[in-house]
Amino acid sequence: NSESFEGFAIMHSIAGGTGSGLGSYVLENLRDFFPKKMIQTYSVFPLQGKSGESDVIVQPYNSILTLQRLIRDADSTMVLDNSAITRIATEQLRLETPTIEQMNSIVARVISMTTSTMRFPCGPGTSLDGLVAPLIPIPQCHFLSTGYTPMAIRDVPGIIQKTSPYDVLRRLLMPANSLVNVKSAAGCFLGAQAILQGDIDPNEIHHALSRLRQCQNPPKFAPWCPKSILLLLAQQNPYIQQTNRVSGLMMANHTSINSVFVRLSKQFDALYKRGVFLDSYKKYSLFTENMDEFATSRELVESLINEYSASEKASYVQ
Repeated sequence: NSESFEGFAIMHSIAGGTGSGLGSYVLENLRDFFPKKMIQTYSVFPLQGKSGESDVIVQPYNSILTLQRLIRDADSTMVLDNSAITRIATEQLRLETPTIEQMNSIVARVISMTTSTMRFPCGPGTSLDGLVAPLIPIPQCHFLSTGYTPMAIRDVPGIIQKTSPYDVLRRLLMPANSLVNVKSAAGCFLGAQAILQGDIDPNEIHHALSRLRQCQNPPKFAPWCPKSILLLLAQQNPYIQQTNRVSGLMMANHTSINSVFVRLSKQFDALYKRGVFLDSYKKYSLFTENMDEFATSRELVESLINEYSASEKASYVQ
């Protein structure tokens, strides 16, 4: 009965049985029943320990199988890295042992900010499709990373920082504020968009963007795409007391996200070549006759890796 039905938002993990299995099932069915509606996912990628071990023994299988559905059926995927969320909780919020509730609060803060321009509009970005379309010039490469500053959750104020538009924009480009653990210097942007929320003078925006262009290490974009960060503004939530004058979210399509897929692929290959831990899958109808689904998923992820790598070159559009 919706009068203006735009699409769906799915929040899930790709590593565990429920988030990957049920999440993929929901995603596939939504795509089948609503082929023209946008599907946005907020996908939590698994924690990666310093030793290289996974926190769930079959998570490489679950992750690659889920990635096939995300590549094929989702229009946009916000990548939320459990390792990065833990880092932000310990380094920025100074939590020695963050609880699941505190980790979820960080994720909730970021997710709510992605929809702030729709809920508290004061300019462009008032539709789900319009918000992410400028970030996805290549349909297959629709995996977005996010950064948020200054981070604060309920009863945990975080570190006191300057919150002028320039300071917020500058920090949004720092890896320390990213919710994905990648080396951004190794790749380039295919698209970038910042949302600033708060009491902001338009003159401050022009000043901030001008200073950002003149910095020593300006953002690096792919040779064939527009070389600018789009900026959207959102009004403050009138129902919540704000602790900062300005807060910001960066949504970016950056080729360094490739390292996440490469890491998961290597973990998958290490298990699959030995044929270990496959018995738990064989009792399901999809895998009863053969295990082709694993090979198909792995090939699709490899295709995504190659597409992101190719997009870094000027010859990509020739």
